[in-house]
Amino acid sequence: MKVRDGTDADGGQVAGLVHHISGEFAGCDLFDRALRDDLRAPGSTFAALRGGFWVAEDDRAGGLAGCVALAATDRPDTFELRHLYVLPQCRGTGVAVRLLALAVRHAREAGAHRIELWADTRLRSGQRFWERHGFVRLPGTRPAGNGEEVRYALMLDRACPPGSALSPSRSWRNPSAPAAPLRCRASHGPRRRPGPLH
Repeated sequence: MKVRDGTDADGGQVAGLVHHISGEFAGCDLFDRALRDDLRAPGSTFAALRGGFWVAEDDRAGGLAGCVALAATDRPDTFELRHLYVLPQCRGTGVAVRLLALAVRHAREAGAHRIELWADTRLRSGQRFWERHGFVRLPGTRPAGNGEEVRYALMLDRACPPGSALSPSRSWRNPSAPAAPLRCRASHGPRRRPGPLH
């Protein structure tokens, strides 16, 4: 598994990734929302937003296993996390954590103290993921396409939960160099976790 900066040339594969994941959920318009927003040219889009875009490549599958984006907000101490998507067979392997760690590192290096995100209320596994890594659900919801989203925030100057891969002693120092290689399971494998992490 290789994790790298994403470019505009990845736009087509990213569209395929999101389309594949959207197919897991009846009535969930992730694909239309993502392409309507900012994933057509992800590299330049998020660079212009003083953030970043990263992808994970699955060597065996020959394509993208996941992606994540980060954008600055109108508050100088806050970034917004967007589009953390991971293929079903790659969930639970550490891919999502490595992508998230890169976004957290970028925000910290930019002097931010807070990362926020919006999560679809139907994607329960994604909400559990955020909470496991220190994100706290905030009051309020907002409409999103044919669904509804809730807001989460991660305070970067607070201690991470025990065991979180986002702690400074672990992924913050070198998130792109894990102790062991990450490998996705075969797509027909026995374990399939519902829900993209968005």
